Amino acid sequence: MQPMGFGEILDRTFQIYRRNFSKVFLLMLVLIAPVYLLQNLLTTMFGAPMVPDYQQIGSFEDYLTTMEAAPVAEPTMGIGGIIASLLVAFVVVPILYVVLYPLAASSTLYMVESGLKNQDISFGQMLKKPFRKFWLIVANSLLFAVIIFGISIGVIIVIAMTTLFGVGFSVGFENVVVGILAGIMIIGMVLLSIFIYGFFSLRCGFFLPPILFENKGVGIDRSWKLTKKNFWRLFGILLLIFIIYIVLTEGATLIFGFFLGASVLGQVLQTIVIMLTMPILFIIYALIYFDLVTRKEGVDLEHMLDDTDEGNPGDHV
Repeated sequence: MQPMGFGEILDRTFQIYRRNFSKVFLLMLVLIAPVYLLQNLLTTMFGAPMVPDYQQIGSFEDYLTTMEAAPVAEPTMGIGGIIASLLVAFVVVPILYVVLYPLAASSTLYMVESGLKNQDISFGQMLKKPFRKFWLIVANSLLFAVIIFGISIGVIIVIAMTTLFGVGFSVGFENVVVGILAGIMIIGMVLLSIFIYGFFSLRCGFFLPPILFENKGVGIDRSWKLTKKNFWRLFGILLLIFIIYIVLTEGATLIFGFFLGASVLGQVLQTIVIMLTMPILFIIYALIYFDLVTRKEGVDLEHMLDDTDEGNPGDHV
């Protein structure tokens, strides 16, 4: 395998996606969809209807105008709504990000590995193999989540302190120029904080493949080494991919929101769109890892994967 550019990564991604569509979509339905369905059902505790009220739907222009002009509603949820929101925040989200997303990404990694070796992998094997390293995957995912959560808290604190300082500074001097400078400082700190968050997320984010293919107990240090001197290239690739992903998912949200309102049916259809598009992110994640190994270490990828299989005879496909 030779190093890949952005165009080749995208081309290979969609080739793999088309060739394995039934497997990756079924994977999403088995691992991710039930939790999304639970989350959608919990929204009924906020009063969301099961089906849309078509009498309230006007023109698309009216819908957009309503979205832009709608005032912020006062909280009206009862005890059921509070319990539902707490369940989503402290049960559903942690399960998704610490357990289910990593497992789905790991299954996809095994699928891409098999494709690079010109081998086939059944859906059962693809689903089962990550569970052989379940606790390693969960432990590393939890460690990554703690690191990113800590950085996020730091970013929020810095932004809040900078904003308060900037506002107080501009009000104290009551000068337009000073106000503009304070605004620039605030914007600069926000952008810097976002960059710091993205930097650590990317540098630490490739922790799963070393666990699966390199027999690492902790994958974050390996991720840090692999992404060294590759940050800007990876940042550009992933930024473009996430823009495309957000356009697709948010476009679907806008359309379903217009035709189906805040109904559970609309949320289910949005979930289906996510199930269709999320595997693309996992496939790109896998290809970038294998590309990093090739670029960073000049390793014969097929030889590396063969060695991995020899070290884990029970995982051989």
